Amino acid sequence: MKKSLLMIGLISALAGYSYAMPEGNRPPPMPLEKLNLSNQQQEKLSQLMDKHRAAMDKLREQHEARHEQEQEEVEKLMDDQRKELSSVLTAEQMTKFDKMHKAAHRGECPRHDNHRGI
Repeated sequence: MKKSLLMIGLISALAGYSYAMPEGNRPPPMPLEKLNLSNQQQEKLSQLMDKHRAAMDKLREQHEARHEQEQEEVEKLMDDQRKELSSVLTAEQMTKFDKMHKAAHRGECPRHDNHRGI
C-alpha cells in the first residue's frame, strides 16, 4: 500500500513538474533506475507517464488556444482605441501620443515603471 501511494505521488509530481516547464525546456528524465523497479512496475509507470503526459499536452494546447484568442481580442481593442483616439486628437497630437506610448512600453516612462515592479 505504501509503495502504491509513493508511486502515485511520484508520478503526480513528475507530471505536474513537467507541465510547469515551458515546452522544449523540460527537465531531463529522472533516473528512475535508482528505485530498483521491477519489470512490472516499470511497465505500469511507463503507461501512467504516457497517459498523464497526453493529458498535460492536451491541457497545454487548450491553454495556448485560449491565450491566442485573448491576444487577438486585446489587439482588436487596441485598434478600436487607436481609431477612437485619432477621431479626437489632431495629427500632431496623435504623433506625440504614439511616441509617448512607445516610450512607455520601452520602459522610458517613470509612470509605467511602477507597474513593472521597478
